[in-house]
Amino acid sequence: MKYELKEKYKNDFAIVRKLINEFDPTDLIKSGAPLDEYDSLSNIIVSSIYNNKPISEMSSMIIYEIQNSFEYFIPNQEKADYTLKLEEVLNTIYKSLNNKHSH
Repeated sequence: MKYELKEKYKNDFAIVRKLINEFDPTDLIKSGAPLDEYDSLSNIIVSSIYNNKPISEMSSMIIYEIQNSFEYFIPNQEKADYTLKLEEVLNTIYKSLNNKHSH
């Protein structure tokens, strides 16, 4: 059982990493950063999904992490648009993981 959970997490993490890197929340991947740059965000997302956190709560945690750990400033006038885009990505991630597990 433990092995299956590890494999499930590893597979889910890979899906999340791919989608977060495509979103590139702070434009670091586009600037040549390594593909593991956002792994801390991917871990937060996978853990949050496993713990049934709502999208809005995940979004707040990710934005907090982006602003504090990545020191990426999101101007107030752009925060609503940024949050909306992030929540669209989180919805896509959520659906991707749920569709994968329902097969």
